[in-house]
Amino acid sequence: MEICRLSSQPAVIHLRQGQTAGINSIKTPQFFPNIKCSLGDESSTKNPDSKNRMFILGMGFVGKFLAADLKSNGWEVAGTCTSTARKKKLEEMGLHAHIFDANEPQQEVLDILKFHSHLLISVPSVLGVGDPMLRHKELLKERLKDGNLQWLGYLSSTGVYGDSGGALVDEE
Repeated sequence: MEICRLSSQPAVIHLRQGQTAGINSIKTPQFFPNIKCSLGDESSTKNPDSKNRMFILGMGFVGKFLAADLKSNGWEVAGTCTSTARKKKLEEMGLHAHIFDANEPQQEVLDILKFHSHLLISVPSVLGVGDPMLRHKELLKERLKDGNLQWLGYLSSTGVYGDSGGALVDEE
């Protein structure tokens, strides 16, 4: 596993079961009621207008619920999906949606990232191929380095292991 670093001060993230994180917190989505996430000091934001702006690369099943919860708590939320029908549904929810192919990222969508304070990467891995966003990590780092990013999250899935019929699986 490789950890990519951006040329800015990283946000301090505290995950504590059942604790309130304080004023600089993301309110926990209702489907994770026992976890609170603190984002640390947000005073280093380059553009104060970008505070509480989440971009979700991959507004699928989990991303959609997180987006709706954040929006209901006053966040501006935008993200990506893979079809026109999905885009329409997300826009009906009041979200800013962009059609996106993670295998061939579009520059205009990636350029939007720099105007958001928070980014969640929730694009599923492809069996036999891996994570499409990691294949484009240099492009992603380039788009983020001069932006307003304060927090970056990565959501993974066990779906890459396929159907094991309930048996335990691992990376081997």
